[in-house]
Amino acid sequence: MNANYKDVINFRVFDSAGGQPFLQLKSVPFGTAFFPVDSARVMMSADKALFYLVSQSGFDRPLPTSVVREGLEITREYLDEEGNEVTQLEQGREVTVRLRVRTLGEGRVSNVAVIDLLPGGFEVIRSSVPRTAYNWRADYVDVREDRVVFYGSFDSSVKELNYRAKVTAAGSFTVPPAFAESMYDRAIRAVSLPGRFDVAPSE
Repeated sequence: MNANYKDVINFRVFDSAGGQPFLQLKSVPFGTAFFPVDSARVMMSADKALFYLVSQSGFDRPLPTSVVREGLEITREYLDEEGNEVTQLEQGREVTVRLRVRTLGEGRVSNVAVIDLLPGGFEVIRSSVPRTAYNWRADYVDVREDRVVFYGSFDSSVKELNYRAKVTAAGSFTVPPAFAESMYDRAIRAVSLPGRFDVAPSE
């Protein structure tokens, strides 16, 4: 894209009320325009051919009310130092996050992303995140500030993925659901139930 892209590319957004304001173009590092998620339509015009990418990030605000098992199954538990499942702990302690993933059919599903969103105030201990587990090896592991993502293949035998997180803030936190889904077949997916985790202030 040339240095004068702001003069040759226009973005307009169509909202539900029929408004058509132009969007401000920024360089981050390419020509980029941000538009509201409730936009009805976005139109781009330019004096030459161009390529574009639409990217959306974040998570759904409404929490799921039921478990989803469509070709995959995922569960998640938080364990204390003694291996007991817990939903409350004291600030400053550590939990083991235990994910269990399997397919519901006899076949193997490849290119699966397992996404574990963390509650607020949880901090991943990066050195504890595994690349292998019980004869299973991840194709790739992505540790972010608010989630851990495993990429790999799964079959009907349960794969247990464990890592540790530190509870750094006191309060009552929503536990987001854990997800597992095929990256190339959206009909194959699993979602666990959300929950709550209470953290008492340290003395």
